[in-house]
Amino acid sequence: MAARHLIIFACALLICVQNAYSLTCYQCEKDACKAELSKESNCTTEKDVCFSLSNPKSGNVMERGCKTKDFCEMYASCKTCTSDFCNSTPTILPSFLLIGVSAFVASRFFRE
Repeated sequence: MAARHLIIFACALLICVQNAYSLTCYQCEKDACKAELSKESNCTTEKDVCFSLSNPKSGNVMERGCKTKDFCEMYASCKTCTSDFCNSTPTILPSFLLIGVSAFVASRFFRE
């Protein structure tokens, strides 16, 4: 009985864990960045950071994607980061919902 609970809990936990083998960034150019039409892009090992390049006058994002860590040295209004989807401000509600549901299910199974 305990083994079944452990397997269910492990499966729920694995659903919450993201793939750590590659960095995933938002990718867009020009107007697509304004319209929140960013695509997801899996970075290669050569392109090891996510970046966000903004127009220095307006502050509007002109480009997002994957680049090498020294890419932003050429631009004053460029930022790099190294975690998945860090080059935007996506909603985190789905992740919290998934973790909350998993915790609820796990608590029901481990109640004896």
